[in-house]
Amino acid sequence: MMKPLPFLSIMMLVVVASTGCGNPSQDGDYEKVEHFVPAHWPNDLLDASAKIEERTSQLKGQPATDAKAIEDQLRDIVGWVPEIAADTDLTEQQWNPIYFASEKLSKRLAKMPRPLDDATLGAIEDYRKLLSETAKLLPPEEVAEVDPDEVPDETSVEKTSQPVAAPLENASEDS
Repeated sequence: MMKPLPFLSIMMLVVVASTGCGNPSQDGDYEKVEHFVPAHWPNDLLDASAKIEERTSQLKGQPATDAKAIEDQLRDIVGWVPEIAADTDLTEQQWNPIYFASEKLSKRLAKMPRPLDDATLGAIEDYRKLLSETAKLLPPEEVAEVDPDEVPDETSVEKTSQPVAAPLENASEDS
């Protein structure tokens, strides 16, 4: 026959283990976890392009010894762009060029030449243009307003889906 004290101890342990000792909110929702978001995290593709341009400009005038933080931020932004693009309405066919260009540029930036050579500057500029053109495929609500002076130059990016329909003029006529 089991002694009452060890039996009660075991039962209490089972009850605590099965119910937990947390204090859930009254409405039963889980607590929202706040994640750290770096200050240089882009809001969207156009913002990423602007931040890449800003860091590239900063690197042009910096000796390699003073530029480590800027280089790291540039690498971060390029690495985050596929995730940012994936959180939009882009199709897989529209997203793939961003992913592959990000991978290619990330490899180049991993061994960033100092000072930045023309090939690296050209690769960065092409990447920024890709982001700018791809952002045009998105509905306006997915693209933050950016100062026109900060928007990269335009180039062509193959559109693989139907363009966003423009508002119909005179769609409804009031008589």
